[in-house]
Formats: sequence, C-alpha cells, structure tokens
Amino acid sequence: MILNAFGSTERKRAPWDARYASPIITLFGSTELDFRQAQLDEGETEIAIVAGCGAVEILVPSDLPVLVTGLSILGARSILGQSDNGILHGTDHASPDFATATGKRLRLAVFTAVGGVEVRQVPVGAPAGVVAPLAV
Repeated sequence: MILNAFGSTERKRAPWDARYASPIITLFGSTELDFRQAQLDEGETEIAIVAGCGAVEILVPSDLPVLVTGLSILGARSILGQSDNGILHGTDHASPDFATATGKRLRLAVFTAVGGVEVRQVPVGAPAGVVAPLAV
C-alpha cells in the first residue's frame, strides 16, 4: 500500500516493486507512475489507484498488455488514446493484445474524485523521464 495525504506520489525515476503497491491512494496531490521501471510477476498484476483531488499520470511500456478500468466523478480521462470528460464517467480500455496475452499483464483500476487521469503507452527503450508518445 502507498498512502499520501498531501503532496505527490511518484514512482518514475528508479526501479520499484509494483507487486505490493496496491492500493495507491493520494488524497490531495498528484500521482505519477512509470511502469517501465516497475517489477511485476508473471501473470496478471492488479493495482488500484485512488486520487481524491489531483492528477494521475501513468506510463506503461508498449510491450506490456494493459487493461484500465475505473471512474472519475469530475474531470478528464485520457486512457490509451481515448478521451472523455465531464461528471461521473468512466470506460474500460485495453491494449489490443491484453485479451490474448500470456506472461506479464497489468490491470489498473483508476478512481478519481476531482482531477485528470492520463494513461499512456510509451516506447520500451525510452529512458526514464522521457515521455514521448508512442509512434503510430
């Protein structure tokens, strides 16, 4: 579990163990997670992210199948290139290879009260801190 009342929760500049991180709760502040540096077990890893008031930014390597579920009460969501905004909304989005993937898979449940959510896939070889969009 990771809990932060006021401030930011960041896991992006050094390797981190995502297997025991869930739930990640930030009451007031930002949450930034880079799964290119995360340690995951084989099979599916499920992580719940809850933000009271603030932004959530998540980077997932392009070779890691991912499914994103969740709900936002007020704010914008941009999940794997699909955007929506408004009051009380949420949709499930999966990378094309999620349903048939073997090996490591990531399931994210992202819930926010007030604030934006962005989940992007990024190139595998890009160094940490580089957030260039995945080439289309």
